[in-house]
Amino acid sequence: MNDSTNLNEKYIVLTNTNNEYNNIIFKDGTNVQNITDDTPHDQYNLYYINQNDLGEFIKDRPEQDFTYCWAVTLLNKSLDSVDDYMHYTDIYKLSNRIPIQDMDIWIDENACLNIIKHCPHLLRYVKTQTFNVCMTAVRIDGTTLQHIRHEQDAYCIEALKQTTDAQKYIQSLTPAMLEIINNKNEDNSASQRLHELNDRRLSEGLSDKPINKKDEDPPNDTDDSNQHTQTPITVNQRGLSKYLTHQNILGASLIALTGAIIGVIWYRSKK
Repeated sequence: MNDSTNLNEKYIVLTNTNNEYNNIIFKDGTNVQNITDDTPHDQYNLYYINQNDLGEFIKDRPEQDFTYCWAVTLLNKSLDSVDDYMHYTDIYKLSNRIPIQDMDIWIDENACLNIIKHCPHLLRYVKTQTFNVCMTAVRIDGTTLQHIRHEQDAYCIEALKQTTDAQKYIQSLTPAMLEIINNKNEDNSASQRLHELNDRRLSEGLSDKPINKKDEDPPNDTDDSNQHTQTPITVNQRGLSKYLTHQNILGASLIALTGAIIGVIWYRSKK
């Protein structure tokens, strides 16, 4: 390889405040790892990525705290092993360490869109926050609204549709926004009630099939076919035993009551 990177494929390395990644310390200048044919692939330490894969790289490592970006220069006869978007080598030069937020990529809308789709909270670094970039972010994660520097109703509405948690980042709630919040809260309450009902039915053995929201809705009074029909109850073995026991008790009670009424009528007819 040449002692320079392709401008269309700008390679970078990300590290924390101590210039580390995976407990490996990187330095300005030449970095070397002695790799042989017997070196396991998971012990390759000199990684690098295409800057366009920045979002996917950070998303896949939520436990890492990245602070700096380094420019990578690949050297002649460098080993180049590729695993998905990760590249590994045995030697390269690192230079131009800068904070991640100072990278040139944050003024490129297309590059930012690609990054945001993988890791929407990186919107906080985007310098040119276009309508398209902001809408993409809030539709994936409504709480990214906190990173938008110029609030617009359109962003707020889309953010609330994704999660009502976004309301804490809205300066002024409009009636349309309040309606979205109320509707989502009602839907969440209905879903919670349905979940609790299914748990109770299953725990009591009343049904092996959970109820869905459509099953829970009342029948339409204008539909004659629903007025005299009843959905059959599905029971499992334990539920069937309870069901039959209740039916037997009810039947015995009705017989006893009928006998008592007949006895009273007979007694009075003899007077």
